[in-house]
Amino acid sequence: MKLRKTVAAVVASTMIFSVTGCDILDSLKKEEKDEPVDYSEDIIDTADEFCKQLAKLDLNKARKVCSDSISDDLTEIEPLLQFEEGEVYSAEAAQLAEYVAGTIAYTVDEDSVEYSKKHPEGSVDVVFTVADPTTISAESGEYEDIDSMLADMENAETKEITINIEVEQDDEEDWKVTKIGSLTDELFSFTDIRALEFTPSTAYVPVYSFWDGCSEEYGEGTYVNTAYLGLCVIFDPEVPIDTSIMTYSLLVDGEPVFSNQIVIYDEEAMADSNGVLVFISVLDRGVPLSPNGDYIDEGTYTVAVYADGEEVFSEDVTVYLEDEPDYVDMDENVGDIEYTPDRDPEFYAEIDQDRTGWYLDGQMIDGEYPEDAGTVEFRLYISEDHGPLGFFLLQSDVAQIESPLIEHMSQIDTGDITLVTEEDGSMYYQYSVDRSTIPSGYYILVIANGAYDDPNADYAVFAGGKIN
Repeated sequence: MKLRKTVAAVVASTMIFSVTGCDILDSLKKEEKDEPVDYSEDIIDTADEFCKQLAKLDLNKARKVCSDSISDDLTEIEPLLQFEEGEVYSAEAAQLAEYVAGTIAYTVDEDSVEYSKKHPEGSVDVVFTVADPTTISAESGEYEDIDSMLADMENAETKEITINIEVEQDDEEDWKVTKIGSLTDELFSFTDIRALEFTPSTAYVPVYSFWDGCSEEYGEGTYVNTAYLGLCVIFDPEVPIDTSIMTYSLLVDGEPVFSNQIVIYDEEAMADSNGVLVFISVLDRGVPLSPNGDYIDEGTYTVAVYADGEEVFSEDVTVYLEDEPDYVDMDENVGDIEYTPDRDPEFYAEIDQDRTGWYLDGQMIDGEYPEDAGTVEFRLYISEDHGPLGFFLLQSDVAQIESPLIEHMSQIDTGDITLVTEEDGSMYYQYSVDRSTIPSGYYILVIANGAYDDPNADYAVFAGGKIN
């Protein structure tokens, strides 16, 4: 009897526990089922990765965290993010778009995240900022070129764009961006600027320029041994320039020499070309000179032209110095006779210069002999007999001969000449040679004041002639 009661009690307690246990498990399951899962971190991370790649314009990486439909949207806008001259952009518009794209930044608004309690999905706001090119100028025509426009972009206002991004977990449990606003209407609205027009400042934009100097060598814009430099700058003839506000400065090897100098304007010469001149010479104070002072010194010379204080043109020219030989033009020496009175004043005083010279058939000539001349003769009229006088004859085929002549002409005859006395008592030393025995060309006859072998004799007479 006691055993039966015990068994009954055990069975009863077991049944009560079974019923109570089921209720407890069901209650726990219900509580577990009703408790929401926090997807905010997944949503924020997915949106952040997508926006990071979008800001970097790396669409391939952005596609890895978005749905197929969003990937298709990226494919559509991809040509707009190729910033190069072509079907989409002009060259200048491509530069502007690339500049603006480089200013894109973003922040994920974590406080805005929302997600479903039943499904792994949600959304979050992302705040983008980007430079707004419309805030610097109403029209690109207000700028001279793309460089001036891009420089002004530093002053552009920043536009703030908030885009709501929806994210959900796909069948493979990967989180993907599934919905965004219109990127071209919002974030990439700057890609609507496909072409730009500029208004260059034509009044002071040179059409062309050129240099001038004494001796141009080594190509255009390079001068050797020049005493001056001239720069002519030509402007658009259709746009008058105000030369009264134009000045120039000079730099040599980057160092300033002078500035605020007035340009030259020759109204008569420049009327049709609308230009100005800059002239620099060895006479200008401050211009570096060669050691002998004859030329502008070596260096790179930079001339900058200004209009009302604003630089409108700058150009370089290079100057070199070279040792130059001293040449004698023999055509100018034909018929000339030079003496050396300081070497032997007494000998010089005895010479009759009016009758001394070249002779042909007994008649005095100007020093130039015809091709068919029979005899070439020179007479040195003198009042005293000095015995034999030494001489030598120099010849050259060319007229330009480097000085000193004695070192650069051929010596074709030498020896002594003797005194000839005329019936009237006049005396002269005579050099005479058969024309057929010497070549054509330019000649210098040198006569000494003593015999050829006299070591104390010195040059006394130089006579220039020519045989055709």
